[in-house]
Amino acid sequence: MRIASAVCLLALLVLTGCFTSDLIIRVNADGSGTIEETMLLSAEAIAQIRSMQSEFGGKEDEGFDLIDKEKLHAQAARFGEGVRFVSAEPLREADGREGYRATWAFDDVTALHVQPSVDEASAQSMAESFRFGFAPGNPAALTILVPEDHEPSDLAMPEVPTDSAEVAQAFEMMKGFLSGLRVRVLVEPQGTITETNASQQSDGQVTLLDFSGDALLNERDVIARLAALGPSDPAAARALLQDIPGLHFETEPEVTVTFE
Repeated sequence: MRIASAVCLLALLVLTGCFTSDLIIRVNADGSGTIEETMLLSAEAIAQIRSMQSEFGGKEDEGFDLIDKEKLHAQAARFGEGVRFVSAEPLREADGREGYRATWAFDDVTALHVQPSVDEASAQSMAESFRFGFAPGNPAALTILVPEDHEPSDLAMPEVPTDSAEVAQAFEMMKGFLSGLRVRVLVEPQGTITETNASQQSDGQVTLLDFSGDALLNERDVIARLAALGPSDPAAARALLQDIPGLHFETEPEVTVTFE
């Protein structure tokens, strides 16, 4: 099977969940650093790809490559000026998940605009990206500008539908997308963090975003409200999600991290 066909299948699976993505931005004391993305598809998604290969003229047991180096090179430009693609390696986990780990390098963290998105068109919006400021020294000072949602037109949250069939339908519609889905964005200064106002920090990492579809699946009422809300009010959606255990969205508009 051609790589292009495999990528098309992967894109379809991404739209239905079943993947995890960790994006780690490592920053050195001089403002240079690396971006590392670890992408893994579930064993079920891998099996679905292999099954669909036969429909494209391939064989189910034929290998496929999840690493598209052309797209990974193009991603470097979307991360910011001067970012360059370094390497990518395939991953196969004991639980059957498969994916890749890709690394990019940068010389100036202030040139970055990072967005956790698998959609190339939405990734073009710098206004919705994490931006960075930096002051070298001992300790060095890193500033992270967190993208802000547009103000909601109406802060009143939609009521949970009273029709139990409607609730069940909303839950089933979102279950396929959310099950197994997890997206994280972390910043890891290369040194000891001496001070930060970040709301979540552990093991030398600052968590800017941690979205777990499985955690959201435990909140049927929230899912029903999200379905009623629709996609047009991201600020209201974030307000619904903010206090769910297992989900984290950085609320500080400007996060500061000093490290040495």
